[in-house]
Amino acid sequence: MNWLYGAFFASIVLALLAGSKIRFVLSSSKNTRTNQDESALKSKKKNYNSFFTLLFFGLLLFVVACREGFIDTPDYRFMYEQIGPHIHRAFNNTVPRVEQGYLFITALLNMVSTDSQFLLLVFGAATTVCFAVVLLKYTENATFSLILYVCNMWVACMNGLRQIFVASLISLFGALWISEKSNVRKTVGFIALCLLLSTVHTSAILCIPFYFMAKGKFMNKWVIGSTVCTVVLLMFPALYETVFRFLTSGLSYAEMLDSEATMGASRLLISGAPVVLFLIYHYSKPDREYDESVSWMLNLMVFGFLFSLLSLKMVYFSRMRMYFSIFITITLPYVVNRMFDKKNRNLVIFFISLLYIAVFIYQLGAYGEEVTDFRLFFEQF
Repeated sequence: MNWLYGAFFASIVLALLAGSKIRFVLSSSKNTRTNQDESALKSKKKNYNSFFTLLFFGLLLFVVACREGFIDTPDYRFMYEQIGPHIHRAFNNTVPRVEQGYLFITALLNMVSTDSQFLLLVFGAATTVCFAVVLLKYTENATFSLILYVCNMWVACMNGLRQIFVASLISLFGALWISEKSNVRKTVGFIALCLLLSTVHTSAILCIPFYFMAKGKFMNKWVIGSTVCTVVLLMFPALYETVFRFLTSGLSYAEMLDSEATMGASRLLISGAPVVLFLIYHYSKPDREYDESVSWMLNLMVFGFLFSLLSLKMVYFSRMRMYFSIFITITLPYVVNRMFDKKNRNLVIFFISLLYIAVFIYQLGAYGEEVTDFRLFFEQF
């Protein structure tokens, strides 16, 4: 049975039902464009149907948690079985070149069940819940955000199990603790969380500088400086390779320095289009001001695009987008709501959704046998 295509199209229907009665409720009392720009995402009321939203995420989680294989899933099953319910195996190099924090978690899960399907269930559920909380808390358009989520995030939840799990937790607690005015306790807590999660996937530690550099005004000096550095890295291959080896030090990814393994143009399009769209909106009136949490998410969206640009040289950098991708599902609806009036907004959302759906189907087709042979664990071969 073709679960991926079936679940995908069913989720699109559920997304339409989940937001079919959307009402945009802004914090300001005056219905003006300026007040709309300054409205806080956090101040809106719930704009989604809880029942259909639960079905939406439940369907996607069902496929994620019950998959038999897909991309690197067999490798994670093998590691899970190798560790077993033996904590010492997480620290004696039984599974080399994999973070010990992750192996320790697998040992604990093995104490509950030695079936590797339990690993996929726990990590899939945790990842889905974290992303769902962020999306539903901040989105202004549930249907649009849910469509962007399934097109941009769903397959990632089945590839790179450790990193997407870490990304979901950092995205959630970053939004709750860092996006707005944070105290010392929240700041220290977020840094400690990133350090802890770096024992599950080393790249988590990179979120400490990027999540804090995103604070402040949109396109602040840190974002502009990062943009300049990205251009320099692309222009000087030797420097690029040095940075790549530094970022992947101690990881198996260090062996992937291959200029022929690059990210496709379709992924660059869906990563860059929201950034270009908002830059046009922003610089049409440079003195625009945004709520602190909005600016933070917009800056993270730019960081995600910069990693996509670096992926034109080496595909590994596209994996770093995981730490920023969920915010595209929030910021793109925010941008569209302010660029277009009510008469044209729905038409723009319709065409953008079609674009993301088309890109998703194209990318899914590129997986070849991984998709045509996709099965759930209870299906017979």
